[in-house]
Amino acid sequence: RAYADALRKYRAEDELGRVNTSLEVARVLSDHCRDEHAAIEALRGGLEEGAGNADVRRELAARLRARGEHAEAIEQLQTVLAQEPLREEIWRELAITYQAEGRAREARIASLPLRQMGVNDENDDARISAVEPWPARVRPRSLRGSILDQLGTPRAEDAAAGALLAALSPALAKLYPPDLQSYGLATRDRLPTEANHPLREIANHLAAALEIRSFDLFLHRVRNRGITIEFGAHPAMLVPATIMEKDPQTQTFMLAQPMTQIARGYHAIDKLTPRELDVLLASAARIVKPDFGSGLTSEEFLNEQTRRLQRAIARRDRKLVRDAALAYSRAKRVKFDRWVHAAQRTAIRAAVLVCDDLEPLVQDVRSRIAPEREAEGETVDGHPTYIDALKFWASPPAMFLREHMGLITSR
Repeated sequence: RAYADALRKYRAEDELGRVNTSLEVARVLSDHCRDEHAAIEALRGGLEEGAGNADVRRELAARLRARGEHAEAIEQLQTVLAQEPLREEIWRELAITYQAEGRAREARIASLPLRQMGVNDENDDARISAVEPWPARVRPRSLRGSILDQLGTPRAEDAAAGALLAALSPALAKLYPPDLQSYGLATRDRLPTEANHPLREIANHLAAALEIRSFDLFLHRVRNRGITIEFGAHPAMLVPATIMEKDPQTQTFMLAQPMTQIARGYHAIDKLTPRELDVLLASAARIVKPDFGSGLTSEEFLNEQTRRLQRAIARRDRKLVRDAALAYSRAKRVKFDRWVHAAQRTAIRAAVLVCDDLEPLVQDVRSRIAPEREAEGETVDGHPTYIDALKFWASPPAMFLREHMGLITSR
């Protein structure tokens, strides 16, 4: 113990030194002094003194798990993964900790990243195969708008833009009429709400969770076109028929992204460019502030689009639009590229949760990497979309939402 006390008094100048000191003190107290409580306190003290290294947190988590203190162990591991989501040993320790607590579904969740990294072993595979995925098996209203807002950290001006876009959504079909013909479709081709169709069944489950009251669903056969949203009396999703060749997890992932935008009233984001959204909302803001957006584009175009919007907005929606337009006109300038990216990130986070798997995300990210960039060495595990989703995958907010949705058991 004297050696451990001497090490404690030693103050290393760099982080690596503090990390090694904390680990050595804990080892001595545990292996030689048989004082596991003191070893744990030494590691906690090391964290407080600036040795906030992943190795210290992992060591602390393993010792906490051995003492049955699973909640704090999980918290330490989640802290590491929020910063370093590609740490194989942290994911494995998290999976083992969940398994030790008898939480099989959570152990599967923590093991799935190991399979995507290609470092899974027999024990990892056993944890994954022990539990069936539950794509789209989520409680009604468990992902309504107020919950979705918690998946991101919107700025005040972004929230104002979102509120105005949502208020305008019912009127947008008159500005951007639905284009079914180019997909070889007509209104009669939509899948009926109560159709005995596996894809419509998944969509209905998602709609109930997202609190979407009405939407249309079509299958198209146009090559090289993905999922498209068209405006209309109800938002319409035009989905490639090849989706029926996918597994339920992938089908759920593919549908959940546009349906999340529909639920928030943001589906124009998937149809219009950031520049077009900027001009659209500026035109709407002119309903209450006629000079708003001057210099953005021609005055003639802005004024004409404002007039078209005013004609398109139903009487019952006018006050809502005016209030939203007023708030938007008073907010800071929105950076539309950033706002669109944030909305898409929220949709991806919702999709990975409800599909209950990581493979659909990986395939989606892989499809985004152009062949020339892949040849230059760009990989999935370095892609920002994948990294963000992995940081979120087993985070406290994600686990809370899974519990809220009924995908894991309430504790």
